[in-house]
Amino acid sequence: MPDHLLARWAGHTNVKATKKWYVEPGVEDLRGAVTVWGGLHGSGEGQTTRS
Repeated sequence: MPDHLLARWAGHTNVKATKKWYVEPGVEDLRGAVTVWGGLHGSGEGQTTRS
């Protein structure tokens, strides 16, 4: 995920703040976020896909 998008999603106005607090997560780290995001949008009902 591009840094500027992560910063905006996190509510940061400065990308440097985002980089300071967030590490580059791997795929396994993001699975929980995918589940939550899917639940928030009501699509996929928390299902993940592998490419």
